[in-house]
Amino acid sequence: MSRWSDQLDNSHMLQAINQLNEWLNTEFEAIDAEHETEKRRLRKALDYISTVTTGLDPEFFPEQIASQINQQLRQPDIWENLKAYSVSPSAPPLRAANDYLTNSIPLIAQMAALSSPRGIAVKQTATEKSYDQFCKTIEKREKEFKTKLDELLAFQTLLKQQMDALKEGQRLLEQTAETTISAWQNDYTTAQTERAESFSKAQIDRATVFSEITREFRNKADQEIKDLSAKQTDKLESSFNKFALEAASRFKDMKLKHHEILEIHGLVGTDGVAGGYQKSATDEHAAANLWRMISMSALSLAAIWICVKYFFGIGLTSAGEVNWAQLATAASLTLVLLGASGYAARQSKLHREAEQQMKWFALEVKAIDPFLSSLPVEQQHTLKNQLSQKLFGQNRVTVGNTEDGVDPAVFKLFSDAIANVLKSSGKG
Repeated sequence: MSRWSDQLDNSHMLQAINQLNEWLNTEFEAIDAEHETEKRRLRKALDYISTVTTGLDPEFFPEQIASQINQQLRQPDIWENLKAYSVSPSAPPLRAANDYLTNSIPLIAQMAALSSPRGIAVKQTATEKSYDQFCKTIEKREKEFKTKLDELLAFQTLLKQQMDALKEGQRLLEQTAETTISAWQNDYTTAQTERAESFSKAQIDRATVFSEITREFRNKADQEIKDLSAKQTDKLESSFNKFALEAASRFKDMKLKHHEILEIHGLVGTDGVAGGYQKSATDEHAAANLWRMISMSALSLAAIWICVKYFFGIGLTSAGEVNWAQLATAASLTLVLLGASGYAARQSKLHREAEQQMKWFALEVKAIDPFLSSLPVEQQHTLKNQLSQKLFGQNRVTVGNTEDGVDPAVFKLFSDAIANVLKSSGKG
């Protein structure tokens, strides 16, 4: 053999094709049309490259094209996918390898142009070999399927036998259950009847015993209630009689003391001397309040009049001088109101002092008897005589002081009013 023949036989491309065919011939259990189509196309391409290589003249071997085809076959898209297919056969790796192998078709065509027609027989042989391999795979799968089918038929027969046995057991269980339920129903009916009769009898007995106990307890309770009520009634009547007597005695004593207290404070006894002084004190009190109201009213009117003149001012004459006529009118009205207020205040004071004297005198007259009640009769007459000389015949008229004619407060108020009016006139 020549060195060109050795070069062709030892070509890396043929080694790659042999390795890819080895991976591609991995057997798989499932028969898938797509899987088989992709596998057939790859096997056809590899067989075609082998056939084309067989038809080449070793002396005209296109080493460069073979090297490029070898590089294409050893790319991960073909090489690694078929390697993965040998571990786990499936259609996706074959599909990816076929897609990438399409790029090598131009190179294969160039090499096929240098191949002689004698490769047709080899190609036919490869096709027959592929078909025989496919038939063997189908036969093997058919045997495996028949084996599994026989196993499933045997298992089905076993299941049918078990199902028949279960149906027979179920029928026997239904008969046993019906018999048992019927017996239970009879026993339950009998026991329920006995329990109902026992309960009814026991209820009647309990009702009878309860009625007797209740009647005895009610009679005993009624008797005890009557006895207790009679005892409590006697005790209550005795206690109430004692309380009524003591209350009447205390009420009489309280009424007497209350009457004496009312007499001391002038709340009773409007007739007689003390009653007259008490009535006079009441009249003086009303008069003092009336004069106080008059005084406050006049003082309020004076204050209002001064405020009006202060805010609105006193008009000027046509010559721009102070209008003394309006000023005199304002001052005179203010003086009259202040004088009336001062007079009413003095009258209120006089009536207030008279009221106090009348009240004290009435109180002294009423307090003589309670004060002397604890003394012997002789001493009572002696002290009454002495007290009468001091109480009666005394001059109880209050004479005003010499300075009562002029009220300092009224004078100061009048001075302030005049000053305010003058200031307001100056502003105008």
